[in-house]
Amino acid sequence: MEILYNIEHRGEKRIAINTPFSNDIYKRIKMVKDRRWSATKKLWHFPDTDETKEQLFTLFPEYSKEISKLRQREAHTNADKETKGENKAADTKELKRVLITKNTIDHKLYINVPFEYMHYVKQIKGAYFNPGIKGWILADNEFTIKALQQNLKDNTINYTITIENESRSINPTNPKTTKAVIIKNIEDGNLYIQIAYQHKEIIKRLSGVIFDKKWREWVIKATENAIEALQLELEREGIPFDFKIEEKGRIKRKSTALEALAVLNKSKEQELEKFRQWMRQKRYSESTIKDYSSCLKVFLRYYGKREITTINKEDIENFNYNFIIRNNYSEKTQNQYISALKTFYIKMYKINHEIEELERPIASRRLPKVIAKADVEKILRSIRNIKHRMILTTIYSLGLRRSELINLRIKDINFERKAILIYNSKGKQDRVLPLPGKLEKQMHRYMEMYQPKRYLIEGHKEGERYSAASIGKIFKRYVEVIIPGHNFTPHSLRHSFATHLLDSGVDLRYIQELLGHKSSKTTEIYTHVSMRSLSFIKNPIDDFDI
Repeated sequence: MEILYNIEHRGEKRIAINTPFSNDIYKRIKMVKDRRWSATKKLWHFPDTDETKEQLFTLFPEYSKEISKLRQREAHTNADKETKGENKAADTKELKRVLITKNTIDHKLYINVPFEYMHYVKQIKGAYFNPGIKGWILADNEFTIKALQQNLKDNTINYTITIENESRSINPTNPKTTKAVIIKNIEDGNLYIQIAYQHKEIIKRLSGVIFDKKWREWVIKATENAIEALQLELEREGIPFDFKIEEKGRIKRKSTALEALAVLNKSKEQELEKFRQWMRQKRYSESTIKDYSSCLKVFLRYYGKREITTINKEDIENFNYNFIIRNNYSEKTQNQYISALKTFYIKMYKINHEIEELERPIASRRLPKVIAKADVEKILRSIRNIKHRMILTTIYSLGLRRSELINLRIKDINFERKAILIYNSKGKQDRVLPLPGKLEKQMHRYMEMYQPKRYLIEGHKEGERYSAASIGKIFKRYVEVIIPGHNFTPHSLRHSFATHLLDSGVDLRYIQELLGHKSSKTTEIYTHVSMRSLSFIKNPIDDFDI
């Protein structure tokens, strides 16, 4: 094994390991904290810290000599530094000089800090390292320097900042620059903005903006300040941007139902926020708060000029017909609007009690989509990525919802009792599930390799929840290989778990407990897709001689 201790990665010293691939080596490498894979150099690299060297020394005893030499070399280097007579007190950190150059041409900040403090700059939003000038580049705004000062102050760094104005011809390519296409449509007076979707929370701050799902772009009225407002929001986040602005006519598209609605005035915005606060203090779940707030916002925009207290049952029925029915929204959506309005008027305001008589739509009963047991086995066996296999296996073997898997903490798993606690699930219910033997083996292997700190399945950052959208993507990827053109979702694994239990003779009452259903009627739907009883029925056609 060759240890390359002198490599740099984005201005940071790293220890690199170059060794032939094997499952054993890979398993041990994945146990090292903050490891990274370099696709260009085809090797793994780690932070150049004492903690990392201790980990490597423990995990790779066969290479102890090479690691010991590396540690000795570091010790000699530190000893040399001490003998050079650095004049500083033992309890005082060295005064570090931070040079900030303001470029008057491209309006960027070029920041040079001592090597060991690079990560304090890296934490600032929008910062990226340019190898050409061996420095960090950020947007020139009031937030950047304040953020840097705060980071250094929080870590008790004794520093001095020198700020210089300079005109540079350097115009480095920024891989993180946000590019956007903004089309001013001269026919309908709208702006159509195509921008990276990860900036949705930023662009949603603009007043009156709507996302067009069909065309995958944001729509806003073309006011004088619209583009400037977007630029300001990006600058506040420290995100460099490059706008391509076009003014042209294009085919006028049929406006969506939401685009035609009025913008909320200030008083109704306050009512909406009051509704959110009321639901939070009543301990509604965040998903319910989000859904009900969205429904109420659309309803208030529909009756833009009406006072809230003057709206009655007849007005809501008109809204149901003219907005929901005419725009082909589902009965499920209609039912959600009714729930939101009843919560707002009856439970919070305790007015317009006639709304209590508002009838809900007749809901259609759709059967759950179930994957055949043999296909589930093929799907799980085809997954080579241990983390991805852990995700889908856990959902199926425990019959979990996506939200339940994402919130499953390591402390909720009791390997001694072979039990798993599902805490604060849908409807604020807790339940205990038995831990299957094969799932337990996979968990031990997965946890040994990935070493999650808080949640069983964590995102890129340590202790952070995994993304529900990512679960959908990996499910689609693996299922498509086994069942091309399928229309299943991750929730189909939960349906399949319940149906397969029923097929194998498990009592419906136990299945209700495992799934965490409040009512047995909810669980009874699986009797309509189970083939346990129907398979014994002899069809008359089997007696025909055809």
